[in-house]
Parts: sequence; C-alpha cells; structure tokens
Amino acid sequence: MSPESLDPNVATLYTLLFFSGLFCLFHHFFLRKKVDNLGGTFSLEPWKIKGLDMTLIFIFVYLFVFGAGAISIEIYKFAYKTEEIAETHEFLFGFPMHLAIIGSLVGFFRYFKLREDVPLSPVRYGVISLIGKGIYFFLAAIPLLIVGSFVWPYILEFLKLPADPQDLVTQVDGMGLTPTFLLITLLAVVVAPLSEELLFRAFLYRSLKSYLSPTMAAVASSLVFACMHFNWLSMLPLFILGVWLCRSYEDSGNLWVPIILHGLFNGNTLLVLTLMNA
Repeated sequence: MSPESLDPNVATLYTLLFFSGLFCLFHHFFLRKKVDNLGGTFSLEPWKIKGLDMTLIFIFVYLFVFGAGAISIEIYKFAYKTEEIAETHEFLFGFPMHLAIIGSLVGFFRYFKLREDVPLSPVRYGVISLIGKGIYFFLAAIPLLIVGSFVWPYILEFLKLPADPQDLVTQVDGMGLTPTFLLITLLAVVVAPLSEELLFRAFLYRSLKSYLSPTMAAVASSLVFACMHFNWLSMLPLFILGVWLCRSYEDSGNLWVPIILHGLFNGNTLLVLTLMNA
C-alpha cells in the first residue's frame, strides 16, 4: 500500500505513532543506562528443564491445541446440524485453541515445578506502571514494524512467495462494529496475547536460554512465533515483534509487559482496519 492510498485517519494515526515511537526507541537505546543481555536491566533466569522435555511439551501443547480445535468444530457441526462452517464463525475456534494453550502450560508449569525455581514475573509493578511500560515498548516497536512491513512485500515478490493477508485480517476488513467484531477483539486483544506470551516468551524463550544466549534464544523463539501464524506476509513483522516482545520481557522482568504490548499491537491492527472502512 502506497502512502498516497492511505486513508487520512490511518495516515494521521501512524504519523503520530511513528514519531512517538522514534522518541521511545531513541530513549531506549541511547538515553538509558547501557546494559547487556538483550537490553535487560537484569537477567531472567532460564527454566531448569531438559531439552527433550521442552521439545515434547511444545509438541504436546500444539497437539492439544489442534485437538481442542477439532473437538470444537465437531461440536459446532452438531449444534448447527451442518457440515459447513460459516466463514464468519471460523474465528470462534480460536477461543478453545488459545484456552488449550493456557490450560496445558499451567499444568506443565505445575508438573515440572518451573515457577518454584524461577517465577514468571520476578519483578513486580503496579497496574499503572505495567500499562505505562507496555505502551512504551509498543510505541518503540512501531518504527521497526513499519519499516519491516514496508520492505517485506518487495522481498516476497522477489522470491515469488504469496503475499496474502491473514484470514482473520481479511475477515475483519470491512466488518464494522458488530457483535462478531467485538468477539474478535476479545480474542485478539485479550485471549491470544495471554496464551501466546505464556507459550513463546514465558516458556519457549526462557527454556531456550538454558542452551543459547539471550539474543539467539529471542531470535529462535521469535522465528517459531512468526512461522506458527502460517502466513508469509506477516512473517517478518511478527518476527520483529517477537524479538521486541522478548526484549520487553527481559527489560521489565514482568510477563504482563509483553502481554500488554502484544494486546496493543493486535488492537492497533483492528483499529486501523476499522478506520480504513469507516
């Protein structure tokens, strides 16, 4: 999409976000005390878990997720007495799938006693501080994401790879403020950030830190995070977002900061799609 084709409301929003983000990004890298370890002011301890256990847990979580999705589809077909799933209802299966991630990880955290060795959030903040840090890291990510989103389609075109948007983005585009849109917002802004941060940052990133440097653990977990969305067009922006989510977790020492950042990112995407069709 060229700058000339942008809706004026979207252009204004992104201009404000971009320059606010540049200030936050400059502050983060140049105006703060210099630190090592992925920009963190302290080190998030890695989970004390064997590599085989980590791999098996990750595989089981995804089997559990797909199982929850398959069961919910069958329940849907039985309830509506149909073999066809309405396109406008496909997002509903995201709820049981993300809840399956949360439920399975809570069980594994307890079974392996991971939180007893190292807490999920070793640093505590008040609600206002958490929200402020989440907004700070969200704004700082905007310039990085804009650049990545601008360059990536040209790379995909050069590589002759598909550049179709994610299905949920296509579905929301032009929907308007409806009950379905509100449910999608709940899924994207609340449920998905919670489950994905538990899986990719709290579990995978901190498990990989037992075997890799913090930077390489962030790169590896973010690559998995991007690939698991199964969409070429979003892969580089999601990879950049994943690395930044690791950085916000490492810097703050509190898992709620990347959860809030993730929710703001998804909410901003929905807001832009709404403004473009207002």
